[in-house]
Amino acid sequence: MRAIKFRVWDGRTMSAPFCLNQIHSGGLINPDDENLFDIEDEDTVIMQFIGFLDRNDREIYEGDIVRTMYGTTGEVLYYLSEEHKQEFPSGGIGCDAGFIIREGDRSYRNINTIDEVIGNIYEGIDNGKKIKSEEKHQG
Repeated sequence: MRAIKFRVWDGRTMSAPFCLNQIHSGGLINPDDENLFDIEDEDTVIMQFIGFLDRNDREIYEGDIVRTMYGTTGEVLYYLSEEHKQEFPSGGIGCDAGFIIREGDRSYRNINTIDEVIGNIYEGIDNGKKIKSEEKHQG
């Protein structure tokens, strides 16, 4: 069973990964340091661990920029399809969802092709240059 872990971008810095055990009115509490992340703040972005490690044993999270075994580079995203949403008589809802890699205009689900995490869309790649998802995927 995979650990349910998160990290948070607060608009300035990335938190260390932590397991979620408390949601407080309007906030998310990191139990390791009691830090309260304001989930109502538009700069706050919560990213989930996808359950896989790269070849360097680094945890892979939503928002990571990854290099695949084919030498391509993409962003890890959570995908939820409204098109395949299904409501059940019992009141439950089923849908097509999961983690994907987006490379420009292409997206695919084969996340086991991830070779290495090379950065994230908030802090950038290697040199610390901030790369916004919208900028990275243009052109």
